[in-house]
Amino acid sequence: MAPFLDSDTSGYKQSITLSTSTLRVYLYILEKFNDRVSVKAIQNGLNFSSSSTAHFHLRKLVEYGLLDENRGIYYIRRTKKVDFVTNFVRIKNKLIPKDAFYFGLVLIASVLGIYYFCLKHVGLLDLFVFLAPSTIAALFFIKNTIDLVSMKRRILEGATKTE
Repeated sequence: MAPFLDSDTSGYKQSITLSTSTLRVYLYILEKFNDRVSVKAIQNGLNFSSSSTAHFHLRKLVEYGLLDENRGIYYIRRTKKVDFVTNFVRIKNKLIPKDAFYFGLVLIASVLGIYYFCLKHVGLLDLFVFLAPSTIAALFFIKNTIDLVSMKRRILEGATKTE
């Protein structure tokens, strides 16, 4: 189950929980489609046994305000803060872990730091003191990025036995 916070018009935050299969449908739409999708595309793409299963999950997403529906075509209303999805940035049709950007910043800072230390001919101990925290931060971001990507993959490729 994946909780997400939704703001109604009064600004009140309510928590709604998506089932794993419904989250799977939502992630699939965010990643594979240009913001609109049909029931048949979901059924085929996620290997659901029937179109009614795909329709059920799409209706749940409409009910939660994540999708709109018009004549059998479902549209992303807006990307809401679904707990799992908040760890990603959506660029075009790709969900990229936010930690990948942090890793990039740490990597750039480390390369610039090494360049600076090489220009100043500072001691090896100074270089180690600079690189140790940078390396630990980079390893942390790499691990989190790998974990998020594998979790997303497991959700998208998850078994359809529980629908």
